[in-house]
Amino acid sequence: MNDKQKKVVQQARDNMVRESISFSHIFTTPDGKEVLEKLKEEFDPVAICATNSHETVVRAAQRDVIKYIETMVNLREVTENAT
Repeated sequence: MNDKQKKVVQQARDNMVRESISFSHIFTTPDGKEVLEKLKEEFDPVAICATNSHETVVRAAQRDVIKYIETMVNLREVTENAT
């Protein structure tokens, strides 16, 4: 990897960390945790497979959003523990 590529990768990491801090500020508060739990109840079904392919795709996309939020919150914890 050349210096330009390393710089781009580092900028992407820095941006992700900044974004994860924002997510963490919201979803680690008592209200944020409650909201995330309600979102999980509504949009993270136990079974992704449905009776038709359209509904299966919708459920998978909904779950992806929940997992993205959880990943962003956890990313901050991981980066803080790494330093």
